[in-house]
Amino acid sequence: MAARRRRILIAVTIGGGALLIAAALLLGESRALGIGGAGLLILALMIRLGSELLDRIARRGERAVHRAERGAYAEEQVGRILEELGDGFFVIHDLKSPYGNIDHLVITREGRIFLLETKSHPGRITAERDRLLLNGRSIEKDPVQQILRNILWLKGQLRELIGREPWIEGVVVFSRAFVPADLVVRGVRVQNIRYLRQTLQMAGRGDPALWEARERIRQALKGKSEG
Repeated sequence: MAARRRRILIAVTIGGGALLIAAALLLGESRALGIGGAGLLILALMIRLGSELLDRIARRGERAVHRAERGAYAEEQVGRILEELGDGFFVIHDLKSPYGNIDHLVITREGRIFLLETKSHPGRITAERDRLLLNGRSIEKDPVQQILRNILWLKGQLRELIGREPWIEGVVVFSRAFVPADLVVRGVRVQNIRYLRQTLQMAGRGDPALWEARERIRQALKGKSEG
């Protein structure tokens, strides 16, 4: 995502810069081209407003690229933890759904299934009236709502594969934010990355059919992501 956003930013910057250069050349050759009066004013205004707009786009684009890079790094951190869990855990990364990307799906040998959403926001996480807050304010894209929608979608996919809807545990993982212990919002666990391994290794009962069908689940979900 970071690379795609940077490519878009570069393309917009080059295109906008080319238009500004063309306008500046017209302004410089205005006398020879017979442009005067209102035409000169319009060209000058276009150059000034275009420069300001291009500058704003560039700054916003850089911030968007930075957020994407930060998010990618957070996902890599979670990915490293998941790789170290051992043979009793089956991990599927980067699944697409109608409700946004699913960062990680973890199936345990006991048949528990975790849907992980990774966030890289810095600051302090709290909750108020079933809303997740970052530094006292609502998060722009509510990760709890995203997880709940993805869980509902995933249950439907698994019903087709194993004949029933299993219980899916949603976890929002913050790589940098401070999160109070035992924070649960609308049934979704919210925690700092340092406690993720403990959560996944916690004893619990699941649906053995999930573990038995793990490879079939991966192939089906990856096929939908690539389709």
